Amino acid sequence: MLNVYDYQEYRKLLRDEAARRKKERPGWTLQRIAEKAEVQAPYLTNVLKERAHLQSDQLYALAQIFEWDEEQTDYAQMLLEQERSGNLQRRKHLLEKLNRIRREKMRTKAHLKAELVEEGAPENMRLFLNPFAFVVYSLLSVPRFNQDPRRITRCLPVDFTQVQSWLKDLVRAGFLKATAKGYEKQKKQFHVPADSPLCEPHQTLLRQLMQQQIQSLPDGEKYAFKVNFSADPETRDQIQKEFLKFLKAVEPLVQTAPSEEVYGLSFELFRWSYEKNGD
Repeated sequence: MLNVYDYQEYRKLLRDEAARRKKERPGWTLQRIAEKAEVQAPYLTNVLKERAHLQSDQLYALAQIFEWDEEQTDYAQMLLEQERSGNLQRRKHLLEKLNRIRREKMRTKAHLKAELVEEGAPENMRLFLNPFAFVVYSLLSVPRFNQDPRRITRCLPVDFTQVQSWLKDLVRAGFLKATAKGYEKQKKQFHVPADSPLCEPHQTLLRQLMQQQIQSLPDGEKYAFKVNFSADPETRDQIQKEFLKFLKAVEPLVQTAPSEEVYGLSFELFRWSYEKNGD
């Protein structure tokens, strides 16, 4: 299914959706789509060729045929309104709303099935500000570390007293359950909400720890890539979308993989040319 939120023009969205429908369902010609939407086929053809516009009710009928949900339909309607409006101020306002929606849909949480963990209790707040605790939690997925947590000190620059303290914090916060056979993880996948006030410091501390680990590893145990490039904002957005597609594709691979090792993966996309003190 097409990602409706990848589009900034409703007619291009309709054109691609109609083509997809025709390819996936033989017999779904443009003529048939037009009949079901109660739109004259020649007129719909002109719309898809960007020679004419739809009315709101006509777009709604097509959204029903394409099986879009309410949120997707509302987004498409807003695209139509933004293109058809003759009021410059309203068009600008609608464009800002559309951009906010697109940014929200491009956030990682919209593409992964991981559970969001709110800061809430003091135990959670301490954990969010301790990147070692999150790494320890991941290491416990591997049987050799779960059965003998002392081995964690061979991977991280910490002593076992610290590891024991973090394990207690994870148990108190409900992330782990201590059993006679080791620790049972109570949360399979999770991440800190982006709107949490602790998200940025949590990410900063974790980033620093990851960089320390990368620097300490021999060449055969790491792969790093960094690049600077010039492009326009649309290309930047497309790169982020491709990364989110990558995340969605590899998530099931990680979920079904045997827990033999723990790996780190990071992705950062930012603007060097952002002028903080400019006009």
